[in-house]
Amino acid sequence: MRYDMAMSLELYIHNNHELLSAAGVSAGALSATLDHVGGPVHIVGLDPMRLAILERHYGFHFKPGLFAEAKLVVSLENSPQSFFKKIELRGREYICGISERHAQACDIFGPYFWGLHQRSQTGLNHLRLVCHSELHDAFIGSFVNAIRIALSVDIVARGEGFALHSSALSFDGEHALVFYGRSGDGKSTLAKNVLSAGGIVLSDDYNVIEHDPSGGFNIEAVP
Repeated sequence: MRYDMAMSLELYIHNNHELLSAAGVSAGALSATLDHVGGPVHIVGLDPMRLAILERHYGFHFKPGLFAEAKLVVSLENSPQSFFKKIELRGREYICGISERHAQACDIFGPYFWGLHQRSQTGLNHLRLVCHSELHDAFIGSFVNAIRIALSVDIVARGEGFALHSSALSFDGEHALVFYGRSGDGKSTLAKNVLSAGGIVLSDDYNVIEHDPSGGFNIEAVP
């Protein structure tokens, strides 16, 4: 059993919009830039602990401070445990749907987080990401999954391709096989077996499939 924001926040979304709008408190005053598929991501509202967590996870793809022209701005906020409830996590899917409260926006729900993803005609999109304020160990999972959902929406909206919850594997570095499925279906196990057999794993969980101008598709490695 783990904490999940989705089911408890749905009550507030449908019954108390004012409470929802005040649910998050800025997590900190630091900022950073993440080099991600689809373009640079600016992250604001970081505290020192979460800045260090993201730096360890993303490595050279991540840099403190704001650089380059961003495609997505992520504003981090905290929310207390009272906005969460315990549910069974295994087999649960992330939720992304058109927001009832904002035009050109999607609500995103997943374990430990809620997000509002707003698209702009200028090309600079915004994700308000509200995370559990007390479960620091769960932050990286919340951040990674929310970013993946938001960027997947952007990639599809721009007509550049699509994203799959999948393992992408190759044996020659030129061609790849993509296996998609739900959590627990064996994508990571398959990737480990291919790696031990001398193969290449592009990603064992999330892959972006882009249209190739010459026909066919390219697989973009996801940090």
